[in-house]
Amino acid sequence: MKFRMTTITMAQNDNYVNKNTADVELHVCEDGAVETSFDVDATEETYLDVDSSAGKCGHYKTYVIVAFIAVLATIAAVVVYTFLGRDGAEESLSSTSSSISGEVDITIPYTSTPSLTPSQFPSYTKEPSSYPSTKPSSSAYPTTTPSKYPTTTPSLIPSSNPSYSATMPTSSTSPSSSPTASASPTTSKFPSSNPTLSASPSSAPTDSLAPTYAPTTASPTRQPTPHPTLRPTPQQIKGCVTNSVYDEIDRDIDRLQNRITDVKKKAHFLGGIVRLVAHDFMDYDQNDFDSPMGPDGCFDADHPANAGLPDDIWCDDCLLTELYEDKYTHIGRADFWIASANAVIRQTSVDNALDLRDTFEWGRKDARSCSGSGRRVPSPRGCDQTRAAFLTRMGLSWRDATALMGAHTLGRGDEDFSGHHGTWVGSNTDALVFDKAYYDEVLSNSWRPRNVDSALENWTTGDGEDRVMLNTDLCLVMDLDNMPCCTGSSCTGSGSGLSKCPLLPENHPRSEAFEAFEEFLGGSDPNDNQAPFYNAFRESWRKATKVGQNNLQPLVDSCDVDPI
Repeated sequence: MKFRMTTITMAQNDNYVNKNTADVELHVCEDGAVETSFDVDATEETYLDVDSSAGKCGHYKTYVIVAFIAVLATIAAVVVYTFLGRDGAEESLSSTSSSISGEVDITIPYTSTPSLTPSQFPSYTKEPSSYPSTKPSSSAYPTTTPSKYPTTTPSLIPSSNPSYSATMPTSSTSPSSSPTASASPTTSKFPSSNPTLSASPSSAPTDSLAPTYAPTTASPTRQPTPHPTLRPTPQQIKGCVTNSVYDEIDRDIDRLQNRITDVKKKAHFLGGIVRLVAHDFMDYDQNDFDSPMGPDGCFDADHPANAGLPDDIWCDDCLLTELYEDKYTHIGRADFWIASANAVIRQTSVDNALDLRDTFEWGRKDARSCSGSGRRVPSPRGCDQTRAAFLTRMGLSWRDATALMGAHTLGRGDEDFSGHHGTWVGSNTDALVFDKAYYDEVLSNSWRPRNVDSALENWTTGDGEDRVMLNTDLCLVMDLDNMPCCTGSSCTGSGSGLSKCPLLPENHPRSEAFEAFEEFLGGSDPNDNQAPFYNAFRESWRKATKVGQNNLQPLVDSCDVDPI
């Protein structure tokens, strides 16, 4: 590629214009090297009539500028060759040569500043400029020590008249307000043949590696659209149970029981939920300060007293467990179990009259393990077990124990689980109703012992196929110390020839239980008065589900933490 460049040097003191021309030739060699040759020929010098009062200045050595531009062209050629290869480079240079062939004027404009001597160029003057440029300057290769004063830079992009202008650095009588970090030329996006110098100092240093564009009148900046601020979710009180959650549990229990079409299985399911809660609170011991247990969402699955619970009520694939895991893990297990049992009792009570909502409070602490708790659950052997569990350890009364035993009206026993088989009331259908029928059945039937002197000793009536009572049931009104015996007016089957079990006398230690039993009958038999039983059960259930608990909270409308 070959082209000619013309430079014009103007200086004030010596009142001349010095015009020089140079031929520059670039050639890409076979080995990839780029050779550059140029000849400088000063052709014309013209003196001007200019006031020289500014003082002396030296002549610019134009060939130094030409050499500097030639070096830049060489670097550009090497870059082109590196990316395009030799053939591509020659084609690019040839194309470039044809596009810029001819004379190119490199004009050094007139300034009212002392000119630099050849030995000083291209070093910048240390005198501050009186006219700092409004164009921020930047260097692609910043020095480690920033220049204290701003510099003007040559434009490398041709204007409408194909000429390149290079503005030399000038000295100044007043420094820029902020230093620039550049000591090398920077590219101006909008070159002008007559650069305009501003008297306003540069306001900030620049140290960007990218070219700094000349200031332009920018379009108004569109204000950024803020991201929509999502209202933070209020912090929830841990384990909190709202009225809506309590009601939702009730509806879910109803949906679960309606999925069970077999009456016997449904009775087992509903009675099993109430039994689960009872076996959770019956392991409480107010005398054991280290491990009182009680309603803590835990039962000893390996103990025979809890047989059936881990198989059919609370297991990985049990309906109640799946419901809890799917929807209610944000509340405690113990609270969930009690709310579920309350739902069962309300739904199965006559006319839904026994609503235990007002007895429910939340905040029980669940236990991860409760090994040995099964030993505290009363066995069905007799009222000594009932007294030890309900009175001695739980701190309740015989009246409370008698009312809580009335829950046997709901559900049934199963020989595959507890080993005690049958319903406490007339049929599986009757076992779907939570009412006072349990008390009626104890006194209106003749019960005879079954499996005497074994761990599964219990009582049955009629044909003995599907009815059951436990020692802990009958001992509330009868003296069973002289076993075997039978109850009622006639003993049949295996009870034939047995003596009749006597009722408790007035001054017996369990006479409170006997009196409560008679009260819960609701009056002369037959009757449908459920109120005495329901009222007593409500109060006893309230006590039992709160034993050992402190700081329980009533149902609330919201669990959000109030902001401070």
